[in-house]
Amino acid sequence: MLRCARCTVPICPACTVSAPGGMICKNCATTHVRSIVEIEPGPAVLSAAAGFAVSAAGTWLMLHIPFGGYFVLILSWVLGRAVGEVVLRVSGRKRGQTLELLTGVAAGVGYLVGSIGPSLLSGVPIAWVGRELIDPWLLIGLGITIWAAVSRIRYL
Repeated sequence: MLRCARCTVPICPACTVSAPGGMICKNCATTHVRSIVEIEPGPAVLSAAAGFAVSAAGTWLMLHIPFGGYFVLILSWVLGRAVGEVVLRVSGRKRGQTLELLTGVAAGVGYLVGSIGPSLLSGVPIAWVGRELIDPWLLIGLGITIWAAVSRIRYL
């Protein structure tokens, strides 16, 4: 007698569906979203906000360390991994494209706010802040931070 590999219900050979774990019944073979990628809007927004806060605070701290150049790139990678880890923990270890997108946006916007936000709040003219945005180390660090944060979320 043939049984479903998931629910152990007896099935006839004509009703079987091939799956990586063996033959399963048609009820178990229906497509559904896995619970690891299903996330409610509330926890998704909360985890994106936490990622934004970590990214903004980490960028502000990183840019106040008296080193520059390549050291900023290494710290950007560490910051991105930290943002991804915070988002993972706040979301309850959920993953998926929605959370990857939210993590990338939170890391990027937080990085920009952390780097130019203090200048804007201190009353510096907006033209001077524009010069900070075209700094190549800042832009490369932004890309590395986003990449590292999203790669921490991505499930391989």
